[in-house]
Amino acid sequence: MLVAHLALVFLVKLLFPSLSLFFLLVGASISSIDAILPILRLRSESYHCGSIFHSIWLPLAGASLLLVLDVSWSVSLLAGGLLHLLTDSIDMRGRPWLYPLSGKTYGIAIIPYNFKDYVANPICIAVEAASALLILAYVLMFGIDLPSLLWFFMVIPLFVAFALHQWKIPDDTQ
Repeated sequence: MLVAHLALVFLVKLLFPSLSLFFLLVGASISSIDAILPILRLRSESYHCGSIFHSIWLPLAGASLLLVLDVSWSVSLLAGGLLHLLTDSIDMRGRPWLYPLSGKTYGIAIIPYNFKDYVANPICIAVEAASALLILAYVLMFGIDLPSLLWFFMVIPLFVAFALHQWKIPDDTQ
């Protein structure tokens, strides 16, 4: 899920207006930093979604640090991080929620993990398109604060780089 991760954040913001959109977005996207390491050839392809970044610990640590500053920020970051983990856990691979304590993955195999299979799936494409429309509708109806907008525009190129990288790698290594 690419845009869908972020679209769910906007839905959560609609349901819980007191949460911070910025910290929801940060929580929902910060774990994807592990996607950069294989692109830079600092880690193997299997590292993405199989590291501490895709475990419960990053959202918990970030939320704990923010708790000192603002409860709403803390809850927002935690909610965004958990939302990311939950949505990632519906692919064929699952996620190691307790890594490094355990490498066991948790999830429900609904969507493909392989990027090429994902973009070839009409349901996945429909979800991504609907997600983009939802974000656009939210921004047009409610606006967006500057930090959230800047974060959003920083994350989108990373998603594009990840998608292009995934497209280039052979199917047997995904």
